[in-house]
Amino acid sequence: MFAPFCKAQELFPNTEPASNVPKGVLRISLANEVFGEMTQLRLWQGYSFIYGISPKLSLEQTLSFSNHHDLTLPESFIYTNASGGFQTTGYIYGQPHPFWFENYSVLLKYRFLCLDGEHRHFRMATYLQLAGGDEPHPEAEPNLLGDNSGAALGLIATYLNHKFAASVNVSYIMPYKFQQFDSNIVINYANAINYSLSFGYLLFPRVYTSYKQLNINLYMEFMGESYGAASISKKDEPVYSGGIPSLAQNAYLEARPGVQFIFGSNTRLSLSPAFPLISKSYAKIYPVYYVYLQHDFQL
Repeated sequence: MFAPFCKAQELFPNTEPASNVPKGVLRISLANEVFGEMTQLRLWQGYSFIYGISPKLSLEQTLSFSNHHDLTLPESFIYTNASGGFQTTGYIYGQPHPFWFENYSVLLKYRFLCLDGEHRHFRMATYLQLAGGDEPHPEAEPNLLGDNSGAALGLIATYLNHKFAASVNVSYIMPYKFQQFDSNIVINYANAINYSLSFGYLLFPRVYTSYKQLNINLYMEFMGESYGAASISKKDEPVYSGGIPSLAQNAYLEARPGVQFIFGSNTRLSLSPAFPLISKSYAKIYPVYYVYLQHDFQL
């Protein structure tokens, strides 16, 4: 079997635990993010392939697609104001956009600490993520799973005790600028800190009789990000963006309760909405709904 059932609640819907995919296992997952923006339904999809290189090392590759933005920035994004300077309108909500390929991400995770006991353990891991794409992303909040190119360094700590699991994830994001050559527009994104605190509890079954039993796990995850303001220039001239929240410095925290169903020990379906707790993300409109489907293959 791929993993003991006592670790099932460690498979958090929205965050990675410190534990790795077992050696020789290929995990394929489809992640969906859905929210309404005025008359438009926004959809993001991520196709991930995670392989266990060794008990301590795993490699994850993600291809992302969405209809969040157009192929280029609109002509109305920057205009000349009454003073003769450049000014931005910011992101214009409710516009139709094509569903298209955004970026490609690679994540290498190394588990460097493992303290195991009977039905409990504490593990820590670090990871490096690299992402590349050419997404015209007119918001300050960086996101390496779709919106931005760049790099991230992260640290994860996960604790498991019988049916309860908790995990902390902190990462430092270094996004790369976006440059639209045909209009000489450059958007520079500030570095960011991404953070999460996740709790999971195995609700069913109460007693195991078979690895084929259905697992039901309940979760509560708190996720957020702190980032600086974006700066914009056109033809090497600064563009004024004052008064536009989506381009300003921000820090937010949201709650994501979730439920997860595991079938046959290697297939899982996770459902999770997101609601703002402190401030909010300006890159999406709440409530946001997440649906994850994942299967493990023994190679």
